[in-house]
Amino acid sequence: MHTTNHWALELVASESESRGWAASFKPPFDPYLETIHGADKSRLVLRSSEFDGLAEPNDVYFRGKEILRLLNTTMEGFRPATPGAVAKFEGEGGPKFFHVLEAVSISSSTTFGVAEIIVRDKNGKVVESPPSASRQQKWMEAARLDSHIAAAMEHLSGEPDWVGLYKAYEALHASALAASAISNNEKARIRRTANSEKRHWQKDAELVPIPIGEARTLLKKWLTAAINEVVGAGSPSTDA
Repeated sequence: MHTTNHWALELVASESESRGWAASFKPPFDPYLETIHGADKSRLVLRSSEFDGLAEPNDVYFRGKEILRLLNTTMEGFRPATPGAVAKFEGEGGPKFFHVLEAVSISSSTTFGVAEIIVRDKNGKVVESPPSASRQQKWMEAARLDSHIAAAMEHLSGEPDWVGLYKAYEALHASALAASAISNNEKARIRRTANSEKRHWQKDAELVPIPIGEARTLLKKWLTAAINEVVGAGSPSTDA
């Protein structure tokens, strides 16, 4: 898929997690990550066809930030990556970098690294596999193809509260995809608990509430099944 030759957005992550990101988003599939080596340091940057037609660094930054929010949803077990400098490629030489200042929050998580499978023939020679889109890239393709999936991915990013979970439920319900991924009883408990939690003044007295952690797990299971129906991506993982 074509990606712009003019713009990129730096992806900021730890050194170990950057390797996992790079392994999960390889060219020629869209979006992908590449490393730019400069005199001062190397930067991991996001390239996407969605930057095409954008004229200003601020536009690239905020569009890239939206893309990155969806990408973070696909990278379970990784701390959320954050946007860095905007890179503009023009003419000969390296790119120019533009910085957009924003307040950032601090979060933590446990990362288990990236497993890469190397296949060798009987003589020990590495067998090169044809390039294929990673699961994370397939998730992004599903988001492009179906706006309900994109909305559900956005609302399930990180550890959403009940408001976010209810919005994710609505998006998945509206998609009409993978309706049997979770039971009708589970859907009802998620919906009723979310409604009850949102409306503290009007609690559902007959409800046995579902724990928020279980609700997140079930909705992500439903999202995975919905994506599988669209692009056959399966669940996101930290391997390429």
